[in-house]
Parts: sequence; structure tokens; C-alpha cells
Amino acid sequence: MSDDLTVGIRRHGRVTVVEVDGEIDIASAPQLAHVLGQALIGGAEIVINLASVDFMDVSGLRVLLNAQHQADGDGIPLMLVNVPSLVMRLVALTGVEDVLTIEDVERGTGTG
Repeated sequence: MSDDLTVGIRRHGRVTVVEVDGEIDIASAPQLAHVLGQALIGGAEIVINLASVDFMDVSGLRVLLNAQHQADGDGIPLMLVNVPSLVMRLVALTGVEDVLTIEDVERGTGTG
């Protein structure tokens, strides 16, 4: 279902913003991983905006965890913003709340 995911990247000075729109599943997770890998090369702070994510499975969560791990190891700040409730449920169920840096959680978004 990789046609159901759009990932954009833009830079604002020393901050790289990654905009994620659509479904992150086993088919589309490699696309997100590729863009996050590019973002990490620059060494700038990374902000991943998940406001437009309407589905994410553990494949997507694994990509975010790997990016967080790489960023932490490289001393690059990485944070998730506008995290939909459906993603927060997955984060809570898997017990990784303390691993990911989550700065902003959307309230009342996402169903399922």
C-alpha cells in the first residue's frame, strides 16, 4: 500500500521537518525509513509531523524507533509532533513511550 503514503522533507535553518501523510504499514515503511535516513545525514534537529497519519502498524513504529536510536547515537535531536491517538495507542501498547521523544499529541484524532 505504499501508494497510500506521502513523505515530504523540508529544511528550516538547522531544523529538518518530515511531513508524513497516509498509512504506514509493512509496504510503505521502507519509504519512510529512506526519507528519515536522508534527514539524519544532515545532522540537523529533526521534527516528524504525524498529524496526517491515519494508520500505522508495528512496521512504522519500528522505523520511528530505529530513527530515534540512530539520532540519539549521533547526538541529533529528533521528536514526533502532532501524534494521532491511533499512533499513541500503538506506542502505549508496545511500551515504548519512554524511548520516543513525543512533544505534541493530537487529542480526539484517529479512530480504531
